[in-house]
Amino acid sequence: MSCDIKIENMNKRYGFLQGTVNQYLFYAEVMKVPVAGGIDLLSMQKGQGHITKLCIYDDEVDSGGDPFLPTMSIKRHIYVNYEGEWKVYNFTFQSLVFELVHYLDRRCHMTIVR
Repeated sequence: MSCDIKIENMNKRYGFLQGTVNQYLFYAEVMKVPVAGGIDLLSMQKGQGHITKLCIYDDEVDSGGDPFLPTMSIKRHIYVNYEGEWKVYNFTFQSLVFELVHYLDRRCHMTIVR
């Protein structure tokens, strides 16, 4: 399975990334060096890894029906959430998570030269 991964927003100083993977949104915290509590690439569990936070989610926006009193509600559907341990893990996203974690790990090793 090939994923369409795009980085939309990045704070290089702190390692925070936001983007999309297929039609879902994600944010992650990626460290320059492997740290305890990061996602281990082999087991995909807590271990020595670069990724300390990862959340894959989707926002459902509902506009109210009254044109004179605009209202909006946002429902956030969280499919995968890792913060030192897996808090939410939808197994239907297993290959997508695997590919995203490996992509982010490779990306933290890259240096852009201008």
